[in-house]
Amino acid sequence: MTLSLAFALLACSGDDDGGGNEVGDGDGDPTTGDGDGDPSTGDGDGDPTGDGDPTGDGDPTGDGDGDGDGDGDPTGDGDGDPTGDGDGEPFVDNGTYTAVVMPGDPNRLTITRVNNDEPTCTRLVLVSPGFDSFDITIPMGYAVEEMMVWQQGFCPMDLANPHGLPESGTGTINFASYDALMTYPCTLNFDLEIDNNTDPPSMSIWKKNGVPVTGVNCG
Repeated sequence: MTLSLAFALLACSGDDDGGGNEVGDGDGDPTTGDGDGDPSTGDGDGDPTGDGDPTGDGDPTGDGDGDGDGDGDPTGDGDGDPTGDGDGEPFVDNGTYTAVVMPGDPNRLTITRVNNDEPTCTRLVLVSPGFDSFDITIPMGYAVEEMMVWQQGFCPMDLANPHGLPESGTGTINFASYDALMTYPCTLNFDLEIDNNTDPPSMSIWKKNGVPVTGVNCG
């Protein structure tokens, strides 16, 4: 009995650090039982939120979506879809397109796009052969010769006083089909973003397939 009591007293004295603080979790903070190094208990992650990052949402930005912008997709626009239009829905191009070939030397292809949603009317002229500074992929040696935009739902007959003269854009124009001599396009596909260079600056997204071309014998 005397030996057992001595061992029990020695064990109790080993749990007292002499300063009144509890020890035994090995994490360097005053809590006990979690071993994680932060003042919360039971999470074991080393931060106070319980999830392994400082914000509590699964990513380090604090927006709760896991990608950093608040929308759940990687575009940084906050809308939840990848098109960048801010509406949460895939972009739908409600523009009305017309295209006409003007054969000659050089050849020209004039496209007019009216979109009352924006509203804008854009006149785009392609020329072949030609060169431009636009980052637009166009087949058969065509290039942008000129582009004008009006912030209204129609293009004026005299093409006067445009609200913007776009000088940059990205994307592709595809010639989906050709005439019998493979000289002129019969249908066009557009996947473009046009910087309208208006005041204030604006942008038009062209996403339309199967635009017919007039002025050429497509059978």
